[in-house]
Amino acid sequence: MAVGTAIGLQSSGRTDALVFCALGDGEIQEGSIWEALMLARHRGLARLIPIVDNNQISSIRATSDVIDMRPLRKRFEGFGFVVHQVDGHDVAALAAAISEIETGQVPSVIIADTIKGKGVPFAEGQPVWHYRSLDDDSYATALKALVEDPVPTLAAGAGS
Repeated sequence: MAVGTAIGLQSSGRTDALVFCALGDGEIQEGSIWEALMLARHRGLARLIPIVDNNQISSIRATSDVIDMRPLRKRFEGFGFVVHQVDGHDVAALAAAISEIETGQVPSVIIADTIKGKGVPFAEGQPVWHYRSLDDDSYATALKALVEDPVPTLAAGAGS
């Protein structure tokens, strides 16, 4: 849908409009995603900004156990995208990547390296939290953890 929207805006001369598309690293294991990315590159959709949540969890197991996409950066580069790999917990880093893409002339992607459940001790890195809902007690525990110890950013250079 995002590629179609970007093509429509491009065709109507809306060169100022940005189209954002959030993708999961498990989701990008699907062929339809790569078909859309090939079309985006072919059409020069530099105003399309795909953001991949790279938490390395697909459904209830590691993405590498389903289809190993590592090194993810090289896959996108192979499709002709400029890759901005950032700490997905760092809003300033995300904003900087978006700003850089806004001024660029070629299709780009943001790989946002994240940790599932970051900052919540019982959920951090646990695949089951892709599906599980918080009850009142776990909500209170999670909120307390996040308020008392705000989520730090990943170390520079993290990711695959």
